[in-house]
Amino acid sequence: MPVTLVCAGNRRKEQNVVQQSLGFSWGAAGLSTALFTGVRLADVLDHVKPNRGAKHVIFEGSDSLPNGPYGTRYDCCHSITLRWVMRSSQLLSWARDRRRGMMLAWGMNGLP
Repeated sequence: MPVTLVCAGNRRKEQNVVQQSLGFSWGAAGLSTALFTGVRLADVLDHVKPNRGAKHVIFEGSDSLPNGPYGTRYDCCHSITLRWVMRSSQLLSWARDRRRGMMLAWGMNGLP
């Protein structure tokens, strides 16, 4: 499936004039198009049957970044060591809606 992604930090350069933020000072050109291979998130959710009362699907990245962590710091299992992760969530009702086109991708442009 061809997908065009736009960086959430687009125009951060102008935002940093008002208040400094984390991340690269993008202009208006942070976007890319690629061909993704994967499975519909709605199909996976139908198969695993989320807990009754669940309201969100949480996504957690495992990326290692060259300049250290960037994301949300949280205490997993109340340990002394805090982990930095990139996290996002989506409403379960949206994730189950096939018309929204959400997918779990395992390939991009023919590569894993």
